[in-house]
Amino acid sequence: MKIGRSVFSAVSAHAALDTGIHGVGASTVCSEAEADAKIAAAVKKIATGTYTGDGEATRQIPVGFKCSMVFVANHTTPNAGKSYILIPNLTRDLAGGDQFTYIYLHALDGFMTAASYGNRNGDVYYYWAISE
Repeated sequence: MKIGRSVFSAVSAHAALDTGIHGVGASTVCSEAEADAKIAAAVKKIATGTYTGDGEATRQIPVGFKCSMVFVANHTTPNAGKSYILIPNLTRDLAGGDQFTYIYLHALDGFMTAASYGNRNGDVYYYWAISE
């Protein structure tokens, strides 16, 4: 059986585009760098750390990303009701469930504190932050 030139050309063209997955062309497959970037964008980031309160009226605690939730726990005086859960538009004091506007998520990076709310002078705080 003789194979015509057009069939041979079509097979050659298909082989040049072969990605190892039948029916998936090279334009559909992304590079490793593109795949890494897409995976990194889809995966949540988590940051943990500590800081010592300085008593300032306002203070930003940067974590390297915009947060969807932060848990802040006062390690120095844990029974003083100074542990918080921060989510967009709401902060809860874990001792009484009160809402506060003094400690909240920062618009771009980390969270904000105030003198008596997550920034008590000399108190050590632990935090756990999750990205958007």
